[in-house]
Amino acid sequence: MNMAVLKSWKKLKKEVSANKAVCKGLNQHGKLSEEISLIAFACEAGMGSSLMGANILKNNLKEAGFDIPVKHFAVNQVPENADVVFTQENLAANVKKRLPNAQIVTVNQYLDKKLYADFVESLK
Repeated sequence: MNMAVLKSWKKLKKEVSANKAVCKGLNQHGKLSEEISLIAFACEAGMGSSLMGANILKNNLKEAGFDIPVKHFAVNQVPENADVVFTQENLAANVKKRLPNAQIVTVNQYLDKKLYADFVESLK
């Protein structure tokens, strides 16, 4: 096997494993998909890429047969009833402080479709 192909394959496997680990960590509070009443996307302004990420997740959930509301907010306006919050790493501590029982998912790229697909898969 070509060495470059093997390295690419190993890198891809590592990325997939990392995404799966993130999603498995979502259930640390023992919440099942039927217990999630609101998924929030939090960013600094409440617009832009977080809205696009929310729409990607919303479509993935719908395609998988889940009826879970997904909304986006400015980080200081995430409602207390949010069960899962997708946010940037630099905002996660602020969200966790305000919502200690919420599951926090840190996002490097709001347009990372694989992260959302893995999240939906973890709910099945």
